[in-house]
Amino acid sequence: MRRIVLLAAVAALALVPSAQAAWVLRTTGIGPLKLGMGEKAAVKSGWLKPKRYKTSYSDNFQPKYPTYRIGGPGAPRGLRGEVLMGLNGSGRLAFIRVTHGATTEFGIRPQFDTLSDMRRVYRENGWKAVAQHEGITSLAPLEATPPGADSPTIAAQVISGSRIDVIGIPFVLWWP
Repeated sequence: MRRIVLLAAVAALALVPSAQAAWVLRTTGIGPLKLGMGEKAAVKSGWLKPKRYKTSYSDNFQPKYPTYRIGGPGAPRGLRGEVLMGLNGSGRLAFIRVTHGATTEFGIRPQFDTLSDMRRVYRENGWKAVAQHEGITSLAPLEATPPGADSPTIAAQVISGSRIDVIGIPFVLWWP
């Protein structure tokens, strides 16, 4: 009888999706948050805290964009970051950046790994990973482009120290 209960418990655990799997920042999104999804659907996911508005970093005359912090009641505990909505009036999720509690599909984590780690791992997996000193002129010191793509889809930035502070998709990381 114990063996049957134990087997049933193991089988039940196998059917439950891992919470850790939802924390993987892919080039399409993280958990239920997907690039291009509507603002209402993103809010309904339960992963976002109340809306804030921020202006563009480069031009104070541009419109304010709705920005949400990741960390709502449905979000995994310890996951931190932000999403930016409505670029060009689209009302769609345009950028996601994470600062804590997530990993990329190749295991790179903010607050733990360095830009050198990310460049090495992404290159080992066939991606083009270029550091700013190698010719990138954007704000991100490292941008990675998947095989066959023309533009980067993920980027990382160090703000202070030697560890990655922010990882973002598709590639723009900084907004005030």
